[in-house]
Amino acid sequence: MQERTTKAVKSAIQTMAKWVYYDPINEFPIEKNIEGTDISIATTFPPEMREADIVQFDMDIAPYSMQDRSPAERVQTMLQVMNEIILPMSPQLPQYGIQPDIGKFMQYLSKYSNTPELNDILGLMSEEDMVRAMQMSGGETRQSPVTTRNYVRENRSGATQQGKDDVMSRILMGADVQPAEANNFAPST
Repeated sequence: MQERTTKAVKSAIQTMAKWVYYDPINEFPIEKNIEGTDISIATTFPPEMREADIVQFDMDIAPYSMQDRSPAERVQTMLQVMNEIILPMSPQLPQYGIQPDIGKFMQYLSKYSNTPELNDILGLMSEEDMVRAMQMSGGETRQSPVTTRNYVRENRSGATQQGKDDVMSRILMGADVQPAEANNFAPST
């Protein structure tokens, strides 16, 4: 049934497009951009300029574009994307130049859930208010989520009593001792 509906809609759209495109009287208002500038000129698209055949424009309809979604479905999708994708990825998003707009999210949530009070409840704070709120809550100002950590693993052998005695005797006799040996030498307590 869905396939038949899609074919019927596609046929109707193609028929309407042919009727509008081949209309010998109607002139369509358009704007032409001047190359190399940001200037555009208002003009018309008269029938004599329509040289291409309408069939060359390959019009199609995506079947899923015709499905209507209820506001509750939209809210559910928004919450699911926010919780499963955006929030878990929030530390990495700034690396790609993306910052979630929580204000817009709340506006759409308010609209689709038919709860306009949400827009009244949440307001934007000034930067001074944010600092003051952080100080009052005992928190510190937030640090950047992007940090660098260096993990260094050092492999040192444990110093045995025989090794300590050997290093001590070489030091007392004036022999050269490797820095690593000298650093590992620590008298037992």
